[in-house]
Order: sequence, then structure tokens, then C-alpha cells
Amino acid sequence: MATLRDVAAQAGVAISTVSRVLNARPDASVSAPVRKRIHQVAKDLGYRPNHYARGLVRGHGSQVALVFWSAAYQVASRRLRAIEHALTPLDHPVVSTDAASLPHGAQPLLDLLTPQLPEAVVFVGVTIPTEPIAEVVEELRERDVQCVIADTAQYVVTDLPCDVIRADRHQGMTLAMEHLLNLGHREIGLIHWHTEPERYAPYEDALQEAGISSRYTAFTDIASDDEAYYALGTQAAERTRELLEENPQITALCCRNDLLALGAMQGLQSLGLRVPEDLSIIGFDNDPWTSLLPVPLTTMAAPLAEMADAVAEALGSRLDGDDGSWRHEIF
Repeated sequence: MATLRDVAAQAGVAISTVSRVLNARPDASVSAPVRKRIHQVAKDLGYRPNHYARGLVRGHGSQVALVFWSAAYQVASRRLRAIEHALTPLDHPVVSTDAASLPHGAQPLLDLLTPQLPEAVVFVGVTIPTEPIAEVVEELRERDVQCVIADTAQYVVTDLPCDVIRADRHQGMTLAMEHLLNLGHREIGLIHWHTEPERYAPYEDALQEAGISSRYTAFTDIASDDEAYYALGTQAAERTRELLEENPQITALCCRNDLLALGAMQGLQSLGLRVPEDLSIIGFDNDPWTSLLPVPLTTMAAPLAEMADAVAEALGSRLDGDDGSWRHEIF
């Protein structure tokens, strides 16, 4: 196995210089060409750093902490697994922590992360407001902890001192609506959960763009835990049945996720309505079971594997000492 001495000899620099560069030391005042040469030689030789020793030098552990908000949602679970898999080549121990039960605010997160400070934190699908997460990220960066925010809707435009990788779910909902409109539907309902109006703006925007004035909306509660999540399907069935009893002219439903779409299909069935003969329906997230339904569900998919690779690439670059401008990538 290659050592620091081997890298230093081939790069033509001192061992201490190699150590400062490869360990991303803040005092590594090394020119960009030399830094690049060292990284290339290390890669060519297959040098693998001793993360445990590096953690002792930097004053915190070598692990990467994945902080996520409930894996009950199937897409959240798949997103988390994709990121865990993509991080494997970085050769860092990965610890996953479900923060859904934490009280709101920055301090509970800091209390969770600071006792055994990780080398990096990836926030996966975070659902807390921008201000608290900004406070957490800034505090961690002051302690030399790299941060990446992965696949969340809140941080579309951000000055956070970290990389942000996310899917454009606004565009996804827009495409779902365009699909229904292109099929000729004009009386389209929305099955969503109660949230900020901008989260279902694509529904409004698409209808306005098409010159359609009709609006039909039904909302479930927001799932704050696993048990509430599994109740969403039943709620969606009830809300859909009420919506269609009041508005029998509806010919299509756009649903915020696949579970709501499944509940909506149950609501349709209770009214003796068929998909797609009587109504068209589209979901969101491409949960694996959607293709196994008696009538396979049309649904939108986010590129989870590609986003996970981007997260790993961004984090690996930071851990290798890249201090360039923050990366904000939208899929």
C-alpha cells in the first residue's frame, strides 16, 4: 500500500507538504499546481489516507454522518440507500441518524452532532426551515466539518456555506400537469397535503398557462412520523371521495406522491369509478410497487442514483481539500 513518503517522493515535495494537502489542513499554504500534482500522484499510486489518525489531528472523528428526516416514505428510504451506496468509495465510515423526532430548531441538531464531531455531514431530505439549518451548517463549518445538503425543496436559492444537490420537484409537478393536459383533461383535481401554497404552485401555474379557471383541491394532514405517514393513504381516499362527490365533472387527478395516489385510487373505487376509463391519475416518486398495481400507476421519478453520485463527488472533493465555490446543482 502506498504511503505519504511514496507520494512525496514521486511528487517531488516534502512529506509534511503531502500531509497538509491530503488532510485538507487549514494551514496548507500550497500553490494550486503543486496541490493538483499531489492529488494526482496519490490517485495514481492508490494512496488511501488513515482516516482515524486524520480525525485525531483535526479534533473530530473520521465518519460521515447522514442526517435524514424519516425513512418511512419509500422515496426517502431509497434516496438514503442511494447516497450510502455512492459514499462507499470514499472509504469513510458512514453513520445514519433519523432526526425526524428531534424538536424543531438548530440546537437539537447541534446537540446531536457536536459531542462526537464527524468529519462531514450530509443532510438528506431535510424538512426544517432555512434559518435553523443555516445556523447548524455555519457552526459545523467553523469546526472544520464539511456539509452537503442533499435533495430538499427548501434551499432553491441559498447562501449556505456548503454544497447543495437537489431534484427540481417544481419542474416534476409541472411535467405531471402537462401530461394530463396533453391527454386533453381540463377538469383536473389536486390531491396534496396541507403545506405552503408554493409547494403546489405548479398545479396553479399549469392551469393558468392553459387558460383554465377550474380549481379542485383536496388536502390531507402532513405526516410528522411513520404512523401518520401510513395513515395518509386512508385520508387521501376520504378526501378524494369527498372531492369527487362535490365535483363529478373531474376527469383527472394529480397527486403529490404515490401513496396519496394509491389512496385516491381507493377513493375512486369506492365510488364505482375506474382508472383510466373514468379518470386519469398521476403520482410522484416512482415507488417500486406502482408498477404492480392492477392498473400500473403513471408517476414521476427523480434521478436518485445520479443525485447520490453528485453528492459523493461533491463531498469527496471537499474532503480532498477543494475550497472552491459552493456547488448548487439541480437535477
